[in-house]
Amino acid sequence: MFKDRGEDLASHSFVPPQSLQQGTAGKKCRLIANCFRIIMSPNGSLYHYHYTITPPAKDSEEEKWTLQQIWSELVKCFGAFVVRCPHHIFSPTPLPDDLDLNTSAEPRFGYEAHKVCVNLNQIFSAEQINCGLMGEAEVVAQHIAKKLVEPLMYQRVGRRYFNNCDAMEGKAQLTIFSGFFAALNSMGAKRGNGPQLQVDTMYRTLHKRNVIESLGLDDPMALHEAEVQSEWRRRCVCATVVTL
Repeated sequence: MFKDRGEDLASHSFVPPQSLQQGTAGKKCRLIANCFRIIMSPNGSLYHYHYTITPPAKDSEEEKWTLQQIWSELVKCFGAFVVRCPHHIFSPTPLPDDLDLNTSAEPRFGYEAHKVCVNLNQIFSAEQINCGLMGEAEVVAQHIAKKLVEPLMYQRVGRRYFNNCDAMEGKAQLTIFSGFFAALNSMGAKRGNGPQLQVDTMYRTLHKRNVIESLGLDDPMALHEAEVQSEWRRRCVCATVVTL
C-alpha cells in the first residue's frame, strides 16, 4: 500500500484505469472473495520512529495536544505517517537526522512548553511486512483499512461501517440500510501471509418505534402474566441490564 516516491506506478502488475484513479468516485463492482492481502511495494521500507516528550506530558490529553502543535512540522518531514501513542511513529519516509521540535506553553490548560525528539528505532523491509512480521507496525494496516473506507462516506461504529443512502426513510415502518464489517485477519500474519483484510457484508434494521413502544403495542411475550414475569425475574437475577 506504500509506494516509493520515485517508483513508477506503471511498474505495478495492476494499474487502475484513468476513471478509477484518485479524484474520481470510482465504480461499484461485485466481489467474489471477502479476504484481501495488504502488501507493500517490493522496494519499499517502513521506518519505525520513537518520539520522546521533555518534560513528559502529565496525561494523554496533554500528549495529544503536544502532537497537534507539531503536526504540521511532522507532515513536512514525513509526508505520510501514522502515530501510535505513546512514543511510536511509522512512515515510509527516511529521515536523514534525528528530529527536534518545540512547542510553546498553553497557560489556559496548564500545559507547559515541550521539546519533542524523534529518532529512528528500526526499519521494516517489504519482505518482513509481506510475511506478517509487523509487530507494533500492525497499526499501519489498521490505518489503511480505515482510509479505504473514508471516501465512501460510511458511518463507522467500531469495525462496522454503515451507509444509509439506500434507506427508505419515511416510506416504511422498518428501514434497512446496508453496511459491512472490516477487520484485519491475524491468522494471515501467523501463517506468514502478511496482513489480510476481511470484509463481510451486513445489514442493519432500524425501527421508527423504540423498544418500549414496540413492547407496549402488541405485548407478544405476555409480560402482564404473573408466570411470565416470574420467569423473567429468574433469568435476569445475574444478568447485566443495558438501557438506551
